[in-house]
Parts: sequence; C-alpha cells; structure tokens
Amino acid sequence: MASSRSLGGCQRDGAIAQLVERLNGIQKVGGSSPPGSTPQPIDPSVLSSTHLDLNLLSSVLSSVASRSMDGDFVEITVGGLRLRLQVVHGKGRKSYRGVQLREAIGKVLAAKRAANLSARYVTSLRQYLAQFSQGREDKQIHEITVEEIESWFSSRNESPFTRRANEGRLSALFEWAVRRGYADRNPCRQLEPMRLIRGTPQILTVEQSEKLLRETFARKPQYAACLVLCLFAGLRPDETVRVNGRGLTWGNIDLERGIVTIDAHTTKTRLRRIVHLEPSAVEWLKAAQEAGSRLPLAAITRRRAVRYWRGVLNLESWPQDVLRHTAASFLLAKHGDIGRVATELGNSPRILKQHYLELVTPAQAEAFWAIKPATQTP
Repeated sequence: MASSRSLGGCQRDGAIAQLVERLNGIQKVGGSSPPGSTPQPIDPSVLSSTHLDLNLLSSVLSSVASRSMDGDFVEITVGGLRLRLQVVHGKGRKSYRGVQLREAIGKVLAAKRAANLSARYVTSLRQYLAQFSQGREDKQIHEITVEEIESWFSSRNESPFTRRANEGRLSALFEWAVRRGYADRNPCRQLEPMRLIRGTPQILTVEQSEKLLRETFARKPQYAACLVLCLFAGLRPDETVRVNGRGLTWGNIDLERGIVTIDAHTTKTRLRRIVHLEPSAVEWLKAAQEAGSRLPLAAITRRRAVRYWRGVLNLESWPQDVLRHTAASFLLAKHGDIGRVATELGNSPRILKQHYLELVTPAQAEAFWAIKPATQTP
C-alpha cells in the first residue's frame, strides 16, 4: 500500500469527496448510530484529518460504486468512526498473477496428476473443462463470474445429478486458482445449491437380463465378459474399462475359486476389493472366456457395447448404471445381508438399504440366478 506522503493535496481531497458522497447515499454503510436509526452524514473533515492513502480510498470507492451483493463485509475505523463496508471483488481491489483459462486448465490437470488422483478422474476433468473453455480460452480466470457459470449450465439442460457432478469439476478448477493466487474466490460457491431427489433405481427384469446375455454371446461375444461382470457381480462400468493401459484382466479372475480381485488403481474408492462370484456368474464367465471375450474393454468399445445392448432391449436410452443396479437388487434379494452385499459392491450399507431393498421378490431372484449358458444343463 502506498504511503500517504505520495499523494497530492488535490488528488487526496477529490478522492475523499467522492468517498463521502458515495457513503452518505448508501444505507448498508453503518456508523455509530443505534440500530434502526437514520445514519448521520459523514463529515469530510473527519476523513481529511485521518491518515488515508489513495490506494485505500480507490479500493473503497470501487467497492461502494459497484454496490454488489456478492462481496464480503469488512469493518474499518476512520478518525474514530466505525464503517461497515461491503467489499466486492472488482477491478482495482487486488491484482492477480495473470493466467488465461487455457493455461489454468493445463496447470490444474498437471497438479491433479502430481497429487496422484486417479487417471479416470483426471480424464473426466480434462474432457469437461475443455468443453467449458470453448469460446473463452483467452479469458483471465479471475474474470469468470457466477452469472457466466449459471448461463453455461442453463444452456446444457443437464439432469440434477449430472449438474452436481459437473459443478464439482468446475469448482476443482477455481479452488485451485484461489490456492495459487490466480483468483480470490470460487464462483461455483455462489451457485444456488441443487436439490437432488433420488428415485427408484432402474433395473432389468429377468426376461431382459436373459435376452441380453443370449444375444450378446451369440452376436457380440467380445462384450460378454464385461456384461457378465456388471450384471451378475455388480462391477462399475469403469472397472471393466482400460485406462492408461491398465484395467481388469482375465488374470484378476480366479474361476476355480469364484473370485474377482479388483486392484486399487481400478476401483472408484482407490481401495482393493474382492468380489465373490455366484455359481451362475462363474458358468457365464467360463463361457465368455471360451468365446474369446475381451478384458478390459477400451472406452470406445464399452460405448459401442452399450449402444448394442440398448438396441437389443429396444431402449431409447441406457439407464445409468442399470447393470450394477440389477446385480445389487438380485444379490440383496438372494442373500438378505446388506453388509455382505455392500462389501462385495464397494458401497455403503446405507445406500443399499435406501435404494435396493425389496426391489425384487424372492421368486424373481431365484429365476434370475437360474439363468445359465445354453450349453449348461439347468
């Protein structure tokens, strides 16, 4: 902050006059008057007699002139008079190390990789930030406002759950910028919180499950192992996909013991998980292995598989995580042990109890687990 000795008298007096005029016209500036009373005009001589410098006056003037409701309240004491001002984050308040959005995205991705975040997370972050940056790549990151972000989401018509996830991705960028001194606030924190209402998970019926299995084995056996693991063992879609050359392979599956070992780098929680296969799942996996089914699938191959499955069942869209939801529902109906099934799926017991309990009947569960490959005798 500059010293008051560097100010010329006319320059100082002019700044004080502007400050007094602005402060006297705004009700949200309080002084020593009792609450509810009419604020008394500020005497310019009070400010003129104090040790103020032009940088402070310019900052306060900028804050008062914008009259934004998005800033932080601060209190200053001037010549014995206590003022409560609402300070905004506008031009002139603070200087930032200049960084364009394009450069900031590159830096935050490098920081996330260095922090050992999963390759899947970094990939999804990169893809979403690339979309957001289109048309604003050269903009300074601290100039991006909450209104701009609201407009972005309004134009995309995302579901509440998708929007919540994408708000998190944008927020990760701005939180990093604040920590590095490229911005003084994260505009995502000013967004209106999105209320999420979780409906009943969509699952496949016994008939749909059998049709999907038989059609896939007959026409697209390369997708078969992925389908069996997700439909019968409840693996997450990403747990069967290759990322950066790594992923679940046949070497992770012990068909003799009926066990799948999912390594920490593959799981969503970054924790190693052991999944015990049901007898019918083992039979289907043996058939898939004999048919030359692939593991892991490339991400693009997984998308093609989903399009194929959607066509087999004549669905307009593929319900999110429908195979995992199906497995969770039928496993819970068979075993009735929330803790056991939660451990197998890598979920919390609370989630299982809230979303999967009694979605299917015992009779439906028995029929589901009785589905066997065509070469096997039921």
